[in-house]
Amino acid sequence: MKEASWVIFFILNFSIVFNLWANPPCSRWNSENLIYASKTSFEEALNLSHPGQRITKVRQGLKWAEGCVKSFPDEEGCHYYRAILGALALEQNLLGYQKALKKIVADLDFVIQKKAAYDEAGALRIKGFIYLKAPQFSLKKKAVIRDLDLADDLASKALALYPKNRDNRFLKACVLFEKNQYIEAQALLIPLKKEYKSIKPLNHQEVKDLKEIEDKLNKISKLKSKH
Repeated sequence: MKEASWVIFFILNFSIVFNLWANPPCSRWNSENLIYASKTSFEEALNLSHPGQRITKVRQGLKWAEGCVKSFPDEEGCHYYRAILGALALEQNLLGYQKALKKIVADLDFVIQKKAAYDEAGALRIKGFIYLKAPQFSLKKKAVIRDLDLADDLASKALALYPKNRDNRFLKACVLFEKNQYIEAQALLIPLKKEYKSIKPLNHQEVKDLKEIEDKLNKISKLKSKH
């Protein structure tokens, strides 16, 4: 998955993320340049399998994105890449990082309110993945916790805007699977598997996504065989 699909690896220390957000790079670039730099760092991070190299790219991207938000606070692209780079940093360690999650969701909400179609409904999609994968409970007040109904609603809205987007369909399939709607999930997962198999080469995130698709299809097959 290009983004997500949160996406998303190996920054294990909460303070690292906020130190990066608090110390942006040079703000003399225009918004297009800063957005491009943030996007490039994000995409390069997805293609790296080595943890240290990923951390470097995520750090770099978060600096560009934070500089973008501080210099151009009304630009949806700045908020979007700060959010998805933050999600990339925290995905493996969602539990306990409620402050960071709230900041990520706030950035995504900004994009949704201003331009929901941005990056083929990327903010709707990433927010959907967050509420799909978030911890099921938290002692924090107003915590970001798992909400399958909200994730389903976000997935449906993303699909309504961009029904052909692979990541939007992947999100919807994952939500349906978690809601035990296996027949509907399978109908999306089978063609998704074929699409992923046709990608040459798969990046690191796409390899993970394909494995998740295959695991879900195997579980559905086993459940069917029991009935």
